[in-house]
Formats: sequence, C-alpha cells, structure tokens
Amino acid sequence: ILSAIGEASNSDDAGEYSAARVKHENLDALLDVTRQWGRLRAVVRSSAGAVSELMINGDEFQRRGDWLAIENDHFHLHIEWSRVAAAWLVRRGETLRGVHFVDAAGETIFNLSLIRKEGVFDKVAEQQYEEAWQKLSM
Repeated sequence: ILSAIGEASNSDDAGEYSAARVKHENLDALLDVTRQWGRLRAVVRSSAGAVSELMINGDEFQRRGDWLAIENDHFHLHIEWSRVAAAWLVRRGETLRGVHFVDAAGETIFNLSLIRKEGVFDKVAEQQYEEAWQKLSM
C-alpha cells in the first residue's frame, strides 16, 4: 500500500495520503532526525492481533548493536534494527506525519508519528519532518 501511495502522481487519487521511501543507507540518518521530534507515538502491531501504542520522547532511542531500544519508566521496547530494510515517510493531509519502518518483505515492524497538540503539530518537529522528506527519501 505504501509503495502504491508513493508512486501516485498528482492526478492519481490517493486520498489525502502521500508517501516517500527512505533507502536503507539513510535509515541511521532518519533515526537521528526522529530523536529531535519530541513527543512521538510509537505503534507496534502483532500478527496475532495485538496493538501496542506507546507515547515516547524521541531522545529515548538507544542503539545497542543490532537492536534499537526505547526505554522509559513505563515500558521497554526492543526492536531488532537489523531487520529494518527501509522506511516510508507518510503524510495524511494535516492530520498525520509519520514513519513506517519496514522489513525486506515490506511489512511494517513499527511506526512513529508526530503528536498534534490542540490540533497542530509542533512547528519545529514538522519542519524537521519535511526536511527529512526532502533529504532522505528516494
């Protein structure tokens, strides 16, 4: 789905969605940028039907070898970073600015989204998101 949205032209009807793929070699740079975005929503879905939605601060990420750890007083989330093959920056109108980190088969491992406060994104975080879109996507 993300690939189809990413390939849509201005004349295609992808609704309010747009997506841009981030190459594997730019993943570390993207992760560095997300650390500066402040409060984020992290979502992890299990194929068995569970969904975890976690509110985090971008600076809570730590790389430990092949693992990405997100730890705070309320939870620990460990992601096998070596399985992340690419990422997709995804926008939906004025309501979503997020990143889907995917495996080699294109399945989402986890996603991060900017959090809106009183209906608007933090201006600095949104600007950094847009800069990442321009610099890191294909």
